[in-house]
Amino acid sequence: RKSAPAPWDPAWWIGVYLEGDDVGVTAPVKYHMMPLSSFSGSVSFRLVNMRAPYVFYMFAGGLAQPKLVCVSEGSVTFDNLWAPLSPRLAL
Repeated sequence: RKSAPAPWDPAWWIGVYLEGDDVGVTAPVKYHMMPLSSFSGSVSFRLVNMRAPYVFYMFAGGLAQPKLVCVSEGSVTFDNLWAPLSPRLAL
């Protein structure tokens, strides 16, 4: 008996990478699967300030055989890349 394919396979998905990452060998910082039925809509990502700009990539073919479809124009940055991220305690 054959199992039913997952609803996102083959899927479109959006991957968030740091600017300059090689998407062929680097795992995304975040990703979101896009079911085939949703070719429009919005997606929210909660990103941490990693002190580098983020770039968004759209892929087809699921996670097993991703094919790059498009890249965002420009990048997303935080207002102050070098702001302290958490309090420090010096003893």
